[in-house]
Amino acid sequence: MNGQSRGRHKGTAAAVWTLLAITLSGWSQGGGKLSHTEYVIGPADLLAVNVWRQPQLSLQAAVRPDGRITMPLIGELRAGGRTPIALAQLIAVRLARYLAQPRVTVSVVEVRSRSFNVLGRVMHAGAYPLSRSERVLDALALAGGFAPFAHKNRIYILRRKGTRQAVDYAAILAGQSPDPQLQPGDTLVVP
Repeated sequence: MNGQSRGRHKGTAAAVWTLLAITLSGWSQGGGKLSHTEYVIGPADLLAVNVWRQPQLSLQAAVRPDGRITMPLIGELRAGGRTPIALAQLIAVRLARYLAQPRVTVSVVEVRSRSFNVLGRVMHAGAYPLSRSERVLDALALAGGFAPFAHKNRIYILRRKGTRQAVDYAAILAGQSPDPQLQPGDTLVVP
């Protein structure tokens, strides 16, 4: 077997090991199981990058606002907008210049890029992780319900895009109106 052929086999073996390791590892988000092929990494997410038998190359890193992380040997790379499996493959390819058959896993330790806010007259105003398809009633429950003197008929959602969506709380409870789904970056306001 010549050197060129052997190099191709090393690259293929590294990719297979990376896929296998990530498939077996999986990860959990907010108590619910979410596939590594579904979740897209975003700014502020905390990642664990593990390079098998290379502790000096393994790290935990928060994704910067520009969507990048920095790794030893390979420098900066874009993590935002990729799935954990795609990021692991990219890291393995870049490390293959320095290591024979690098085996890389990427796990999302903490989801920080998907959150919403609840403000106003609720018991516990603040930022909450958007771990699944939360809706307005879910957000109100997470915030501990209404505080005294809350104006239940004037609730609205401020969308990240700058739009404002009125929420008819009474109609939602009566089953006459759908409970709006929250999106990353939304702010639910209870005047």
